[in-house]
Amino acid sequence: MILCKKNVSIFFVFFGYGHMHPTFFKKMIVQVPVADLRYQPKANDSTLKLPTSDLKNPLQITQLLLGEHVMAHEEFFDENKTRWLKINTLQQQFYYIPDGWHGYPGWIEADQLIDVDTFPDHHIVVNQYFADVFDKNHQTLLTVSLGTRLVGIQISPDLWQLTLPDGRIGFIQNTDVYIIDPIIHETTDELRQNIITASLKFLGNYYSWGGRSAQQDQKISSVDCSALVSLSFLAQGLQLPRMSHEQFLHSQKIEHGSDLQPGDLIFFVSISKRFTRMDHVMLYLGHDQIIEATPAGKEVVRIISSKDRLGKPCNMICAGDILNDNGYKFYIYFGSFLQDPLLLQKLRDNALRRNY
Repeated sequence: MILCKKNVSIFFVFFGYGHMHPTFFKKMIVQVPVADLRYQPKANDSTLKLPTSDLKNPLQITQLLLGEHVMAHEEFFDENKTRWLKINTLQQQFYYIPDGWHGYPGWIEADQLIDVDTFPDHHIVVNQYFADVFDKNHQTLLTVSLGTRLVGIQISPDLWQLTLPDGRIGFIQNTDVYIIDPIIHETTDELRQNIITASLKFLGNYYSWGGRSAQQDQKISSVDCSALVSLSFLAQGLQLPRMSHEQFLHSQKIEHGSDLQPGDLIFFVSISKRFTRMDHVMLYLGHDQIIEATPAGKEVVRIISSKDRLGKPCNMICAGDILNDNGYKFYIYFGSFLQDPLLLQKLRDNALRRNY
């Protein structure tokens, strides 16, 4: 997913309706299962249907999951008196020349956030496609997406007690979550397999520009290419950058496709955009198979062979090769977060910090 062409929209000046308030700085967290981050303080068109693209949903940046940390610094009231907050995401970073790494800026409806004095520590992360959070009477309070980080204590072998952002107490089954602490004990092969298992939960989902959740209704939608990758890692407690270009920048570069291992990444960029931003990212499954969220074809998350997707088996491709997919020419690159022990250890250390 490419964002640089729209970055200027973040600083859009609003004429003809609403009003701005002076800037401030406030720690907040998301208090709804999924929230949209927008270039302008304007909600999705209610008629929007899946799958979506940048042309159908051009104001969409990304989605934030329950409990994510943000800094709010400006408010705006639209013509319907809806209050919006301009925020920076703290757990979704992007790289912007010349300023370097920052949290994504954008607008979010104010009632989807809640003030906090300090950001809470995360102990567990949802690793099922969907998981119910329920009250003491076993009534569902909310349904959360894969990749949602939660605050709680384990009260039995089968159950976690949660403190939700709004202060409510909830419960979740132990089988629905990954406990972050044991991440230091898992082997790389175990992590690779768990990442792939998480990615397969999205098979058949519609592609959604700026989507980053398991939700699939007409307002809150599923994943784009880089969200599929980042959520698959996040379900194991490992936080990657949100977008494909930033994932490429952070990854260990691999020169030969024959060196790819399951859980590694394949990137490409249009010849016309070389050395600007990566167009697309895919997750390598092994045995020349790839999983990707794509706006091509049926616009779903799919498994496809490298030969069918890239024109050649991976073991015949080198980084920087020019490939051709039905007239679309692109450069191919490879990266990994799992082959370099130091890079993987950094991801593990960041996961154990819990509070970002």
